Amino acid sequence: MYILEPYILFLFGILLIAGIVITYFASIKYEFLIISVVLSALVAGFFFENVINWTSEEIEYGLRSYLKAGLIFFSGFMGLIYYLKKFRTHKFKISLNISLFLLFIIFSVASTFYSIDTKNTLNRSVLLFFVSLFLVGLNTWLDSEEKLKRLINTLYYLAIIFIVINLIMLLANPARVWWWRSPNRFIGITAHPNELGGFCMVNFPIFYWKIYNSSRKQKIVATIFSLLNLVILLLTGSRTSLLVSVIGLFIWLIIYKDWIKILLFFIIILLGGIFITQFNISTYKRDAGSNITDLTERDLIWKGAALFIYKKPIIGYGYSVEGKIFDNQKLLNMEEQYFNPNSQQPLHNGYISIFIGGGIIGFLLWYIPFFMVIYKTTRTPDNLIFKPFVLSVMLPILIANIVESAIVGYFSATDIYFLLAWIIGDRFYRQKT
Repeated sequence: MYILEPYILFLFGILLIAGIVITYFASIKYEFLIISVVLSALVAGFFFENVINWTSEEIEYGLRSYLKAGLIFFSGFMGLIYYLKKFRTHKFKISLNISLFLLFIIFSVASTFYSIDTKNTLNRSVLLFFVSLFLVGLNTWLDSEEKLKRLINTLYYLAIIFIVINLIMLLANPARVWWWRSPNRFIGITAHPNELGGFCMVNFPIFYWKIYNSSRKQKIVATIFSLLNLVILLLTGSRTSLLVSVIGLFIWLIIYKDWIKILLFFIIILLGGIFITQFNISTYKRDAGSNITDLTERDLIWKGAALFIYKKPIIGYGYSVEGKIFDNQKLLNMEEQYFNPNSQQPLHNGYISIFIGGGIIGFLLWYIPFFMVIYKTTRTPDNLIFKPFVLSVMLPILIANIVESAIVGYFSATDIYFLLAWIIGDRFYRQKT
């Protein structure tokens, strides 16, 4: 009879006790679940080995995938428990927007039956379902402005910790934090500079909120960390994240009608934009002979994806198949430009990604709830504290979604923070009206 080694039993016991303790605190503090679901979007990068590897770095496998799935399962399960505990007492039931979101998930699971990548579609649909359970629980928990402040404070401290860790790694282990594919681009403790850039992008509205809604001492701290966040973003060379971060700040200042700051900021951005474009800074270039405005073959990828959309426009090819549509395809000749597709190819456009996966049905079920919340939020008074945060998170991410897969599920920080802002907007619009 095989007997487990004592150290394995000891480790198992420690993990069991830790799991019980975390579960207990998560049952009384929803902030633990918020931390858990945010970490699920970042955990894969923690295990990234920054060495020469020409296989796709976007595929999750091994321990990192189990940790990601475990965090999502835990957050979803506890979110469901919280919802059921409060089912009879909470004032608001599941809204129309959340109902449409759940219909999308049902449709995604159903797409497994015809998906060209059955395993991937099923796995990601199930995980998205557990994310939805977390969101349902969050919708129940978020019943006051005091809890909204707690949520944003949780994200604020997560942002500070993340920034500090990245700066420490920059000094302690520079070989880990500069991307091997492009050594002048900073990846920190993530797996890709665009991943880090996306996280920096969603941090800005959190810092703005603290600057505008805190004491003088807290404003100073938030300002310092927002500047450090900007430094890290600039080091990533993520063009999209930088551009939409600028748009997010303009949205925030417009809502607050801070016209002097808008003018000053516009002048700074104009001068900065001229400097970057004129000097063609290498961090923002993708190839030796390119300039910073090049799409790096994105236009060819989109044209190739469009050919497949035309073939199956109603129900698509299965949720989250992404570049699998290019599997076993010959070279596609588009306007005398040759693009060599492969099954690991990201589509770099969230709208196309959802359309490829679910056709027009999936596209409408996915995006209508988001645009409904944005429309309703724009119609609320400017003095409501949730409005600038919701719009300065959601609108920039939807713009980034044009050239990146920024909101297509639960995969990245932009996905998670977008969904958090969406729930905040949906919840507080209904509460205020």
